[in-house]
Amino acid sequence: MTFAPYRGLRVVDLSDDLLAMAGSVLSGFGAEVILVEPPGGGPAREVAPMADRPDGGTGGAGGEAEDGLGGDLGDGPGDGPGGGMVSAHFLSTAAGKRSVTAAVDRPEGAALVRGLIERSDVLLCSADDDSLDRCGLGLAELMAANPRLIVASLTPFGRTGPLSRWRGSDLVAWAASGALTPIGDPDRRPLAPGGSMAAAAGSLNVVAGTLLAVAARAITGRGQVVDVSLQEAVLGITGESGPTFTLEDLTGVGARRVGRRRGAASGMFPTTDGWVELLPFMPGQWDALAEWIKDDLGIEEATTDVFRGSVGVRVPYADLLDGWVEQLTSRYAKQDFLLEAQRRSIPCGAVNEPVDLLDDPQLAAVDAWSEADVPGVGPLKWPRLPLRFDHQVLGTGPVPAVGEANDEVWGDVVGVDVDERRRLAAAGCI
Repeated sequence: MTFAPYRGLRVVDLSDDLLAMAGSVLSGFGAEVILVEPPGGGPAREVAPMADRPDGGTGGAGGEAEDGLGGDLGDGPGDGPGGGMVSAHFLSTAAGKRSVTAAVDRPEGAALVRGLIERSDVLLCSADDDSLDRCGLGLAELMAANPRLIVASLTPFGRTGPLSRWRGSDLVAWAASGALTPIGDPDRRPLAPGGSMAAAAGSLNVVAGTLLAVAARAITGRGQVVDVSLQEAVLGITGESGPTFTLEDLTGVGARRVGRRRGAASGMFPTTDGWVELLPFMPGQWDALAEWIKDDLGIEEATTDVFRGSVGVRVPYADLLDGWVEQLTSRYAKQDFLLEAQRRSIPCGAVNEPVDLLDDPQLAAVDAWSEADVPGVGPLKWPRLPLRFDHQVLGTGPVPAVGEANDEVWGDVVGVDVDERRRLAAAGCI
């Protein structure tokens, strides 16, 4: 059973890819999320990784609108974003949204979007004030026309301050927040985390702020601007940037890169089919690991008193102990090593590859995957929102075709008749 606590909330998604997850989450909560794309589809449909479409891009989820103003998930080769390719990332962040098209850089297209925003509850926005003003979509004017409007904004550095007009990215956020400093080997350049973790942190803060603003509006009757900075979103979730950095002022020791080594006999170690992470910090955990080294490798020296005690005792012998541990882990498959480490009460984690997760029994048991047979693409699955309410999961909807909701939204919601919609389509405004 699915749970949709925010059914009836209308959200206009004018954001870029950094904020795409927020609309996806709100859609999962039951909100109607209307994604505004340029005619032909937006750049989010071209975000890697891209997959070939068996039909060459000529078919799409949702099909074509009755009056010919709709579109496909990606038009034919050369006719739209991606041609015969489809973005798996877009499929996962756009599922459940509805797509309309409008050229917001043209007066008639922007007027359509203004009309929609005036009839909506929330605007998801990632453009700075100058960009919005140029399109005639200034926030002050929008909120004057719709005093109940909640503007939920995610920009690289927030909407105020000297960097408020600066552009950014996921990597820029990690760098600007200071969070890159401790990641990587100490003798090499810093490393950025994989994926789009900064965007996820920013988007989830936007979702939280949006829902708080919805609750506040129920009391005050008025909307407000929720302003989230990507730099601050990352700063707030990394222990290395923030409290740890301030230690440098007090002790002269700030965050530093430690690489895979967290201490002697701790960190990432190879197995026959991947990697495991070991964290035997407590004295008893080291004792158990030492016994395992003795049992499997015959190295009785591992159990001598010189290595016993707190983790600091073993630091001077890190190279020796790491060598023994690597010999041990290299004898096992990662899941077998994990199970034996658990049996011996040694903290350990197996490093899962994405393909491992598809068959993970825990994820299968809790129904962690959304699945859909996307027309022209085939069966796909992606992670469901990790929230359950009395065992009810949050649902998802189909992936929107380009402009598939043009008739309903521009016609039924905004009130543009079919002849005018045809004229706007012919003029390239929708």
